[in-house]
Amino acid sequence: MTKIIIVQGVANTQKSTSIRAFAARYNFNIMQSGDFTVAKTLVKSPASFQAGIATGGDTGQMVTDNLKFFMQNNCDLMICACRTYGATVQVLQSHILANGWTPIWIQANRHTGNISAHVNSIVQSIDNNI
Repeated sequence: MTKIIIVQGVANTQKSTSIRAFAARYNFNIMQSGDFTVAKTLVKSPASFQAGIATGGDTGQMVTDNLKFFMQNNCDLMICACRTYGATVQVLQSHILANGWTPIWIQANRHTGNISAHVNSIVQSIDNNI
């Protein structure tokens, strides 16, 4: 079963920051700044996955490119960002339906308090859904 975890939200809701923090938690080799895509084996005992992680999700083309990367790397766990509506969501829904993936949608809402706590909450939601 291939699972895709989508961190969804409007601009400036810490989607990419949260995905980056999740990648760091599992020692993915990522760039220090900017969007990235990466794939490697993620071990979460007792299971292991070929995991793909991508932060860029602001346009339909970015999401399409991320999904192609995941498929080229035979990922059975995918983690990505997208907006709340429009082309990014349409591209994801189309691929989910066409490939029979199991989607997990995590909402990244606007935060008014501690950014670190907000990011940690999203990271924990990603981790809990693996």
